[in-house]
Amino acid sequence: RGEYCDQDEEERHAPALVCPTHSLEKLGFVMPLKILPPHEVPPHDYDEDYLVEFTTAYSGDDKLVICGDGNFSRDVLVYDTKRHEFVRDDKLPDRLPVIMHGQVTAFLEGSLVVAAGGTQGPAPNWAYSWDERLQTWQTLPPIPTATSHPGYCVMGSRLYVIGGYSHDFTNLDVYQPIASPYGTWHTTRLQIFDGSTRSWSLGPPLTALKERGEVTRSTAVSAVAFEGCVYVFVKRQGDKRMGGSSRHVYKYDPDAEAWSESTPLPVTPSHLVACVHNRRLVVAGVLGEEEPQVLEMRPRVTFMYALHDRTWRHVPTRNGHEVSWPRGGLLSLVPFPLRLRSPM
Repeated sequence: RGEYCDQDEEERHAPALVCPTHSLEKLGFVMPLKILPPHEVPPHDYDEDYLVEFTTAYSGDDKLVICGDGNFSRDVLVYDTKRHEFVRDDKLPDRLPVIMHGQVTAFLEGSLVVAAGGTQGPAPNWAYSWDERLQTWQTLPPIPTATSHPGYCVMGSRLYVIGGYSHDFTNLDVYQPIASPYGTWHTTRLQIFDGSTRSWSLGPPLTALKERGEVTRSTAVSAVAFEGCVYVFVKRQGDKRMGGSSRHVYKYDPDAEAWSESTPLPVTPSHLVACVHNRRLVVAGVLGEEEPQVLEMRPRVTFMYALHDRTWRHVPTRNGHEVSWPRGGLLSLVPFPLRLRSPM
């Protein structure tokens, strides 16, 4: 969950790690109340105690990487999902190569990759990969279209980057939603990085975003790889506070190199995030800014072979556990195995 400031109520909510399905405290874990502070004090009026606009990546070996900061910190935080505490991991960097936020953060073929994202000005088209052996960041080929706060996911050896803020007016994929805050510009581009060839390519743009005027920044778009396709969820147009996601669900098939629409969501949650858990596509959001909602997408039992015949099923969250669902926007939804702590 990210920091959220209600301009009307003048409230700030610190970033925190939350679990919507289990009371980890009752299982013997002490969950951090906030994400650890960065090393340096930022030169502006933001609260330097908290990371803002961060992104995450799960390594697959129990480590969750949290990095990128609107407070201009280069800190890379590592959260051990086995011990449920922040740790120092010698295999991973403790600093980003540059100050960035709203960037892509992902593990691609075992290496940590960061790309795109912005600083104080227009987003550069940089990309980097962490070399564990040399303990240094390596420069990757630049992303074709500089963007910040895009949706992204990994499938196989490829990293898929969709949408985001962009000021690249050299192509027709850039657009400005009618309800875009601060007159921002977005892109419909699908940019693909192949880790095996270390090269970028362009897929077909998601033109429906431009046609419907939907917003495509990270707090407004979530992408996830599921059953060989890329699923994309975006914000709707017309809400002055960017609240409320679109019911549209877009699906990209890499084999067909084509976009289509999947089963729309039955509700319109705000600050929507998605992941794959137990071979199911899980979407989490907040209804009416407050009410938690989790949905699972799974094949109908009688039509498991018919991948087009899908439905959304409501999954209740733990009742009465307000700590797990504090107010604010959701920035990341990450699945990992729950391991019980051994008795002392």
